Amino acid sequence: MLVTLLIHAPLFLAPRALPASSPAQGTPPVETPQEEDGPAARAKRGSRRERRAAAEEAHARALEESQWKDANGEPIRPGVIPAGTTESAANAWRNIAAATGFKGAVQSFDLYFNLILRQEELDNQMSAHLRFLRPGYVFAELGSGRSHLRGPEGDYLIDGKEVIHLIGREGAEDKKQIDRTAALARNFVGLVDPTKLRILQLVELDAPPANLPADIESRDYWGHPEKNVAEIGAGLKWLSLRSPDFELESANGAGKSAVRSCLIGYAPDTLDVELAVIQADVDGEPRRSVDRNDPGTLVVVLGRHERRAVDEVRVPRWIGIFDVVDPATGKFRKRPGSELVLDAKRPGTFRADLKPDDFLPPAR
Repeated sequence: MLVTLLIHAPLFLAPRALPASSPAQGTPPVETPQEEDGPAARAKRGSRRERRAAAEEAHARALEESQWKDANGEPIRPGVIPAGTTESAANAWRNIAAATGFKGAVQSFDLYFNLILRQEELDNQMSAHLRFLRPGYVFAELGSGRSHLRGPEGDYLIDGKEVIHLIGREGAEDKKQIDRTAALARNFVGLVDPTKLRILQLVELDAPPANLPADIESRDYWGHPEKNVAEIGAGLKWLSLRSPDFELESANGAGKSAVRSCLIGYAPDTLDVELAVIQADVDGEPRRSVDRNDPGTLVVVLGRHERRAVDEVRVPRWIGIFDVVDPATGKFRKRPGSELVLDAKRPGTFRADLKPDDFLPPAR
């Protein structure tokens, strides 16, 4: 569901100054291959190699730490339907997976969006270039010229030539935004390519989940003719699963690495996932209703599905994420707290070949 919220940040190397020409010389000295391969140049290359090697090691550790194991201590493999799943639920999941056109797990993407983030009903609308690498490296280049980065060397704010390492209390708001972007990217990947989720349990529901919010009213640009989320959900088939591959935007600290419960509503004719509800895990069982009183609950609406010519996958062009604004009354935000709209003019790719060192900050 996001609805997982990405960088190729090249190393900016300052040009090497040429030696000053002496008054006796009519032209500046010509650099020789030996000078280009001198001690300073070799030191720079060595430093880059060390950073790349360290980035690979850090990424390997992150992948290892993100592993989940079953009751027998065996790693839970992406895309494997757990033992004990009914044949009906397993077949439904396989059909949804096949309809997306994804042939392998999305390890990284490089995409362009029109992004809207709302806080207290204020709109912050921007174009965004998002790059993502599993399990949680992100780069978000915003239309403002500022960029957020989370990679092997930590969190950074990049503003023009200024590169700020966000540590401690410094840049708390920027770190919070990076958390939100990372959650957005992970949920996005989990929803548009559900085929390779790590699934602990998967069950089929006989009816739409209880408490789908009728107060989230539909809009024309969503791509749904129904009046509200409850009406959209009534026309869908539903599965419920538990997975560690979704995020709650409000999570922090150890809460980020946790199993989430996810309700999946899909169209019976197209098999497109059109609704999802991401919630906290309760009692180790797939959930069958929407917890409107938990401030972490997210309702995700996906619309305007189409098959992309550039990478031959079928994905939603519009995604809206709704959070609870009043847990006491179970009131959801009327307009999505986050909106992701894939940029039709700059399609990007779901088949990006990004590496850990693509998420290193520019050299300062």
